[in-house]
Amino acid sequence: MNDKKLIIIETYGNKIEIDLSHIIESDIEKLIDIINKNTIANTVYN
Repeated sequence: MNDKKLIIIETYGNKIEIDLSHIIESDIEKLIDIINKNTIANTVYN
């Protein structure tokens, strides 16, 4: 996360930028937790 933007780079190099500046902090933390859990799960199972 960088300056209230979440930047995701897909497997084939496509970049997705999500502006988080209008989202409350607790929801940002939930989103980051979800991404971390799914990233860890994908790393373990692939």
